[in-house]
Amino acid sequence: MVRMFLLIILFLIMIMTILAEILAERRGNGVISNPVQEFKRSLTKRIDDADRLAPTLTSALERVEFRLPKLDSDNPDIRAVADFAAQDFTGAQRAGENFAGARVAKARFARALLDGASFEGATGAGAMFQGARLAGANFSAGGFDDAVFSAADMKEAVARAANLRDTDFDRADISFARLSGSDLDKADFTDAYAAGAFFVGVSARDVTFDGATLTGARFDRADLRGAQFNGASLDAATFNGARLDGADLSKATDLTAEQLAGACGSIETRTPTGIPIRLCPGL
Repeated sequence: MVRMFLLIILFLIMIMTILAEILAERRGNGVISNPVQEFKRSLTKRIDDADRLAPTLTSALERVEFRLPKLDSDNPDIRAVADFAAQDFTGAQRAGENFAGARVAKARFARALLDGASFEGATGAGAMFQGARLAGANFSAGGFDDAVFSAADMKEAVARAANLRDTDFDRADISFARLSGSDLDKADFTDAYAAGAFFVGVSARDVTFDGATLTGARFDRADLRGAQFNGASLDAATFNGARLDGADLSKATDLTAEQLAGACGSIETRTPTGIPIRLCPGL
């Protein structure tokens, strides 16, 4: 297409040049005896010149076309937003699949193999991932409110700045997952295995962590107002800059005063006996 366009321009320039020469000759010599014959003679001369230049011109055009990006309609990464809403992928083998930006609301991925799959920017409200393998999967900037990840394997998954409100992670393995900056309000992490998980800067109001293993988890600058940690293991977990207004950590295990030294709470915050927590500013 580019080559054709340039050739048309060059042809038009050649025609204009010939006409200009004929008119100039007419002004200089008076009247041309046979204008048609003169035009044919000049056109033949220009075509001969073009033949001599053809190899150089072709090479230049090929270089121009080589630099232009081309869209391949068969490339799965270059396509319109895919709509998989309510579709059934139960038990599917889709490791590494690209669902980025797709609509997967209420789709069923139970027991599917999705290790390394990308759901970045996807919308999946109410999607079902029970027992799915999602190790290293990416849900960043996705909308998965009210989704179900119960008993899913999400080791080292990434879900930064995602909407995960009211989402069910019951018994899920989210060890070393990165959920920083996500909205987790009212999510359920009951009995989840979240050792080394990053909850930095999350909004996790009224979240349930009952019975969860949170060894080494990072809750720095997290909003944990109203969160429940009954029976949760918090060994080496960090809470620097976290808000724990109204949270209940009274039955958490392996929690020390040093871990809460950088956090703040309210008079409703409950901690294990002997572990104080300072009041948040303004309370």
